[in-house]
Amino acid sequence: MSKLIFCDTNKCTNCRLCIYACSFVKNKKFSITKSRIKVLDKNHEVSVAVACNHCEDAPCVAHCPTKALENNEGIIKIHEEKCIGCGWCIIHCPVGAISFDADKRVVAICDICDGDPECVKICPINALEIIEDREGYTRKMHEIGLKTAKELI
Repeated sequence: MSKLIFCDTNKCTNCRLCIYACSFVKNKKFSITKSRIKVLDKNHEVSVAVACNHCEDAPCVAHCPTKALENNEGIIKIHEEKCIGCGWCIIHCPVGAISFDADKRVVAICDICDGDPECVKICPINALEIIEDREGYTRKMHEIGLKTAKELI
């Protein structure tokens, strides 16, 4: 059973602390380009942090020509020594959660910090949380989607 990072768009303020925490923990640099979580912002009205969904039938894994990616017990892992930086996984990621590390010339994917993600811990308003199961994640996404749709109609 994989853990997933959920972002409540009704709480996210686009502070980007999650990005900086991730980049520092993983690369010892405060850098948007070094983070494995991204924050998408729509006209400064709606913000959402996006991390790997660790898809069960992950298109990134299926399209990697060098088999550098694997689904390891519900977590997509990268074998950097096999990665050639071609970007096929980035193109095929359904949520746009894969980054390219230009220094290493390989891709970077959220590994949930071994179940204790720094991005979740640092979020000052608890917009990020760990969901323990895919069904719970889907249910929360549906609830947020319905609430947002009602606000827009």
